Amino acid sequence: MHQDSELIKSPVVPRGNLMSFSGYGPQAKIMMLATVLSGIGGTFFSFLFTLYLQELVYSSEAIGLILMIMGFTATLPLLPAGYLGDRFGRKPMILAGLAMTAISPIVVLYAQDFILLCCGAVLWGFGQSFYAPAFLALMAEKASVRRRKYLFSLQSFVGMLAGAFTVLVAGFTPSSLADLMGTTLADGYRLAFGLSSFFLLLQFPFLMALDEKRREGLPLRIFAKGCAPTGPAARKESPPIPWRTIISLCLPMVLIGIGAGLIVPFFQLYFIWRFNTSERLIGIIFAVTQFFWAMAYLIMPYVSDRTGSVRTITMVQSFAIMALVGIPISPSFHFVAVMYIIRMVAMNSAWPILQAYSVSRVPEEHRSLTLSATNFSFNVPKGITPGPGGYIWGFSLELPFFLCAAFYTASTILFFALFKDKDDKGTPSEGESPGGGPEEE
Repeated sequence: MHQDSELIKSPVVPRGNLMSFSGYGPQAKIMMLATVLSGIGGTFFSFLFTLYLQELVYSSEAIGLILMIMGFTATLPLLPAGYLGDRFGRKPMILAGLAMTAISPIVVLYAQDFILLCCGAVLWGFGQSFYAPAFLALMAEKASVRRRKYLFSLQSFVGMLAGAFTVLVAGFTPSSLADLMGTTLADGYRLAFGLSSFFLLLQFPFLMALDEKRREGLPLRIFAKGCAPTGPAARKESPPIPWRTIISLCLPMVLIGIGAGLIVPFFQLYFIWRFNTSERLIGIIFAVTQFFWAMAYLIMPYVSDRTGSVRTITMVQSFAIMALVGIPISPSFHFVAVMYIIRMVAMNSAWPILQAYSVSRVPEEHRSLTLSATNFSFNVPKGITPGPGGYIWGFSLELPFFLCAAFYTASTILFFALFKDKDDKGTPSEGESPGGGPEEE
């Protein structure tokens, strides 16, 4: 198969060498290009949507309800989508998710009432739940086990860098388009949503060129006590789903999701509510954040190689919690902006490491399911909490941060307790020889 040859031809590079980020085959490069287009189109919508709702003079409670609907629908299809991707192919799930995601800004663009705005949010949520886990699971086929964290980090870096440039432009786009067209600011937002859909649709020809390993249609073993079967039985059926590992990966994500749903969807509005910050300055703050965020993606694999994935994730999340607590206790706008940047970069920079670590803990046949399950565990609470979060923000601009910090702390402690003895520092991953060469597939 084409993708197998990519793995075998990938150069063997020393652990921690900068060349670990290079030498991938054309399939991986296509996925990087698709990531750039997704980062541009997705950022236009995700950054401006909340501000657009504010421009339409919706209350914090109404905005929280719409964001809750979006988050919840980004979660409901995750497990069935992951199952279908593992069984029948990840590429069809990617294309279906992209179609729904690209249509969503168009629906919002033409929406004239609350119900249609909710429909646009639903389409965006469903599209994300189909697209993201299948995309990452397919990308995992394009590199050896040891180099997978570098490929995941590179993809996150590329997407974040594209998003950083986009959010810098997006902060100026609605008002600039409104002035250019001689129309209202709300119409400027709608024109920006059209740009979002355009860039998302540009991915289609590139994603159609992707190759995928053929699914053999093997029967799925749902319940099993231990590891995958060996010998002739292993060639006749799919390995058992490692439920214990998947559940252990999911539990900390539930706690993170609860905390994230309380504050992350409201960050743009927080700067407006507390400091009356302009959309343009918010765009600059978010762009600076994403530039540092992107740089951190390149650093994390090296840190992970030296300290282990589990300890790296625990360390950076602890640092993020300290910055998070600093936001509500400072009266200074500039200090709050710095703490926001530190919090966002630290809390999210190890995300590719966590994804690569997660897929390395399970058999190849269940990678989409694993990523879907962890995303499901994160997105369910993250999708629900903006609803009550909108009411909390209505009477306090400080309490959401302290509640979030408490949930993040519990998640970090739980993750370290579950996986501290299963860290990957200095040990070959499954499918990798002690010499560190490419895995044989």
